[in-house]
Amino acid sequence: MEGNGRIKYIDAVETISMFLVIYCHYPELSGTSAASHIAMLFATTFAMPMFFICNGALLLNKKDIDVRRHLKKTFMLYVSTVLWKIIYIAVVLSAYPASVFEKFKTSILYCLLGNCRIDGLDLAIDHFWFTNALIAVYLIFPLIKFAYDKSPEYIKFLAVLLFVFDFLLVEYNFWADIMKYGLEFEVPRFDTLKTTMYPFAEAASYLLYFILGGIVHRKFHGAKIGTGKRISLIAIIAVSYAYLLYAKFVQMGTLSGTWYRLEGDYHRIGTLAMAVSAYILFATADFSKTKTANKIFFFVSLRTMNIYCVHMLLCYLFDKYFLPYISVRGVFPHAAKTLAVMLVSILITEPLTYIPPVRKLLNLQPDHKKTTSEGV
Repeated sequence: MEGNGRIKYIDAVETISMFLVIYCHYPELSGTSAASHIAMLFATTFAMPMFFICNGALLLNKKDIDVRRHLKKTFMLYVSTVLWKIIYIAVVLSAYPASVFEKFKTSILYCLLGNCRIDGLDLAIDHFWFTNALIAVYLIFPLIKFAYDKSPEYIKFLAVLLFVFDFLLVEYNFWADIMKYGLEFEVPRFDTLKTTMYPFAEAASYLLYFILGGIVHRKFHGAKIGTGKRISLIAIIAVSYAYLLYAKFVQMGTLSGTWYRLEGDYHRIGTLAMAVSAYILFATADFSKTKTANKIFFFVSLRTMNIYCVHMLLCYLFDKYFLPYISVRGVFPHAAKTLAVMLVSILITEPLTYIPPVRKLLNLQPDHKKTTSEGV
């Protein structure tokens, strides 16, 4: 850990994950080749789970929490999400006639309150599902933290419950469909088991990533593991990703053409195994000799929420006004666009961080009086 309270490997994970988050949004520039699908599947399954794992690592391992301060922070996250949605909607609808707003005004109101999508109208605000899920995790965090500190067996029980209902059932249903449509042998699905007995909503899978982040960080941060174990973790990542590619192929019948996300991507056991294994590799890595990279990671990680809140609008505007004039497609042009969007997002938001009221309302970082690790 640095003297400023930052944890080097978490800065690295958040920086890489932020790049991948941008990469997987508005992917038309990446093309339709198999290579583009392979890269896009990795981006869509790896990035967001890592953010929840990082949050869990930071928050669950704090010595103590001020519940009132935490709830205020959670409320301000909701306020900033609403304000960012208003900015997005104002910019996007400025290119449409007033009749569009009249047609969708009720749906837009629901979007401001919580929804992130309107059928028939792209407002580029789909990505705010993440802040909604983060709020859901934050609301239950004080209870999770109490159990994490005082009763680890309850945390283990909760983790098993989350895994069974939100990961194991997804995989079971996946193979049940293969049996039914591929082998013409029907086995029962258990969809109703989740809808009728599961005590958590959609954000539950992210809660598991959050809890595992705390556990993995506590066990592995600063620890040294041998070459054999590192090779084993890399093998787990490779096998898990190969399994996700197989699932994508089963879903689409191809690994090329128009891109569609893997169904239940964050709820897949392969995603979970890949994310946790990669996180252990980062947590046990030696960052003492990468001083220049550490400075970059520190700078970007501190601004991940700034980048996240702005990047989707930039991607939307790029595809609307610039993409039609670009003929080349592929992984590298899309990666270059991703890097440009990341940099422009920082340039747009950085001046606002020096205006305290704006910084607080839009949940921008850093607070130039304080730059410690406290979660996304």
